[in-house]
Amino acid sequence: MSVIKDNLKKDINAPDTLKSVTAVLKSGVPHTVYKGSLHVNDEGDIVFYDILESSKINEALVYSIWFEKLITVNILTEDRRSFEIIGRVKESITQGRKFEEVYKKLKQDRDNDLNAIWVIEPIDVRNESFAYRKSEQERIYPFLKHLDRAVK
Repeated sequence: MSVIKDNLKKDINAPDTLKSVTAVLKSGVPHTVYKGSLHVNDEGDIVFYDILESSKINEALVYSIWFEKLITVNILTEDRRSFEIIGRVKESITQGRKFEEVYKKLKQDRDNDLNAIWVIEPIDVRNESFAYRKSEQERIYPFLKHLDRAVK
């Protein structure tokens, strides 16, 4: 069962949601890209299309799959809710029927190539929206306040 619930799946799959993927390069430097193709499939995995074989995200995801490094997917909904999804690279699809279907669609719609279909298994979701985080901080750490607020 996926950690991504239906309401979050709907948010992720919405066209106006900003979606980014961050993975660490071999050098240790994090690399972040925005992926409009990012979506949640019927199995609850996160999927996106990488167009350029020479892309840094491709390099970072290959490193992640080889060395079992976690990655993050961040989304920002149209109404400014923010979520961080921690995941594990599950597979890179570079051939076969599924690859060919996506390749033909990208070629037809945008005249783009396709390097890989990346599949990410989500393992945790964190609500990073400001209102939610502020509420959590006040509940869990009631004494974390500036002194001028504590005196009131």
